[in-house]
Amino acid sequence: MLQLVTLVALHLLAVLAEADEVCESTLLQAHRGRFEEASPSPGITINSTEAEAVTSCPEGAECEKAGNGGCWFGRWRYARDYQCVYVYRRHYNAVEVFYCHDCQLIKCGFSPKATCQNFHAPDPCASTTVTTTSMTSSAVTTTIMTTAVGTTITATTTPTTTTIRTPTTTNAASATTTTTTTTATTTTTTTTTTTPPVVMLWKTSWEYIPGHDVAGCLAVRGSNVVGVNCYVDPDCCTDNELWEFTEEGLIVETATQLCLTAVEVELNASDAHDMKTIVKMCDAADPMQRFVSNSESFTLQLEGDRSLCLDWDARGEVERFETYPVYMRECNNTHTQRWLSVLKVAKLRTSFTDGEESCLSFNNINVEGGACSQAPIWNWRFSTNQLWTKFSDDIPELCLMRIEFVLSIQDVVLAPCDSTKLEQKFTILAERTIHLLEDDGSPGLLLCLDWDVEARYEKDNVYMYYCNDQLNQLWLPIAHNPFRG
Repeated sequence: MLQLVTLVALHLLAVLAEADEVCESTLLQAHRGRFEEASPSPGITINSTEAEAVTSCPEGAECEKAGNGGCWFGRWRYARDYQCVYVYRRHYNAVEVFYCHDCQLIKCGFSPKATCQNFHAPDPCASTTVTTTSMTSSAVTTTIMTTAVGTTITATTTPTTTTIRTPTTTNAASATTTTTTTTATTTTTTTTTTTPPVVMLWKTSWEYIPGHDVAGCLAVRGSNVVGVNCYVDPDCCTDNELWEFTEEGLIVETATQLCLTAVEVELNASDAHDMKTIVKMCDAADPMQRFVSNSESFTLQLEGDRSLCLDWDARGEVERFETYPVYMRECNNTHTQRWLSVLKVAKLRTSFTDGEESCLSFNNINVEGGACSQAPIWNWRFSTNQLWTKFSDDIPELCLMRIEFVLSIQDVVLAPCDSTKLEQKFTILAERTIHLLEDDGSPGLLLCLDWDVEARYEKDNVYMYYCNDQLNQLWLPIAHNPFRG
């Protein structure tokens, strides 16, 4: 049976590889023509497979064509020493720029930021170098004044400065020297530095039927704070429902800059200790606006009374659970008092530890688990339910995407973002499991994002596997500056 499954899997992979080669060949031809025609001297455009197989002159090739230090890509294609080589990365839809030297490919970067000048030794990546020498005839006075938080004014007075600037182009026969003399000048620079706020959705859930949870998001309707069904309310989970949790313990709604506030109201006798929540002008001195996040129970508590927890009142009619108020109630460890902060920008840490913290990471386009210290930053695009990251500043953002793997198993890779693809739509629930979305926008409850720590299929690979509540399926968004607790 195992042999049969293996043969089927190998056949599927062979078919996919053949289709990929046809697609890659067509795209490669387009890129090859564009780059080789634009190059001052002919460069070489190859694919990823050829780049990885670069060698010195193979047996049977006419080695003198490439000369000493040339790079060969099979028996028939080659690049000469210091000749530019463009590698088309199909999965990124981007071109990586190299040059050949001593039978190796030396990386310049990704086009269009990186460029290459054919045969411009010793570094075709850097076609121009600039040497600047500054001589100051008298003292320089610098005054720095801080006028407000994050605002700095710098005044620099230089009586006389002589600058000798020598730009040298590698393929030029001569150098140009320019001498500039300036009189006393005062330069004032005002720099405003602001730290972007850590913004998030607050998610909870309500088990209205055993095994079937309704996901709730913290929201504002008028001045009232409510919980809305994340997959029913059309206004939920957009940028207007994002919150900031400040160092002072304030929970600020980012669209209005108003703060979550507990207020005493006249309720039923059984709910005498309960408090309603609203939003109003922020005041860090107001004890009713200062909250703490319990990292173990995932509750939000009043700083001055930790017996009270934020609670989504979703116990009303099943038919009308879309919008219900949020209260401060006595902590009871129920579903509706557990709130997960889904950070818009964060690392995703797994709850499974094997001597060190591990986070969602990637290697090339393959998604896997890795050390949190080296893991990338992930971004939730709540409006389209996409989770994206950056492979490099030189190429477009890449999104998490599921693909067919073996039989019913679905692998997860990185691919160019496309908001129309259902395969790229993910969500994280308050229980910290990550799911694909169904056609109707609800989370699929059969498969969860799983880190293959036991090498069930492929060691350290991340893929979609049957939900089982194991630690390697629980993911926690973490910020660079952890919350107060």
